[in-house]
Amino acid sequence: MASRLEKVRKRKNLAPDPELNKTLGLDEDDETPVDAIPLPGETEAKSSRIEQSAPASTEYPSPPKQSSVRPWDRGKNTFSQEKWVDKRRDERDNDFAPPSSYFTR
Repeated sequence: MASRLEKVRKRKNLAPDPELNKTLGLDEDDETPVDAIPLPGETEAKSSRIEQSAPASTEYPSPPKQSSVRPWDRGKNTFSQEKWVDKRRDERDNDFAPPSSYFTR
């Protein structure tokens, strides 16, 4: 908050306000170097990088997924997307078809 007010005072070419610093509890002599302030999670970040780089040898590969057929779909003649599109193209009049240069068969 104090830094924002100080920036505004500098922008408006006003002198620094010592009363403001006293009310906020800031002393001009008591400035800590920025390097001395510890960053939160600094040690945690280093350890997590090490853990991520290690290979996961304890994980077992999952079995391949099987194509599931829903009970109400059993016995139905289902089309794949490609078959359905091909069937619709065959039914379409050539007058309404896109130019043949759009397709590569």
